[in-house]
Amino acid sequence: MEAITEAQALGMSTTQEAQAIGDKHGKMLVLIMTAAGLTTKATWAKSVWNKHQAWYAHTNPKASQGKCHPRFSFCGMLTTSQRSRKTTTAVR
Repeated sequence: MEAITEAQALGMSTTQEAQAIGDKHGKMLVLIMTAAGLTTKATWAKSVWNKHQAWYAHTNPKASQGKCHPRFSFCGMLTTSQRSRKTTTAVR
């Protein structure tokens, strides 16, 4: 916890110093932080699909003991004998 507190204090002081530089030169904080290399960019934009996946995973947890949900039997958790029975049944 001490490391997190110190990191947060560093972030606050860095932001304050960047704001002072921005005010001095008439630039926005985000421009100063970007020029200093202190900003982060999201690798993926937020999307409705990602939100849906997160919601679905939360509301439909996987069955215990490593078993797949019956609808998603293709997830690769079936044993070889289960796979062969499934394909044999599908061919008939």
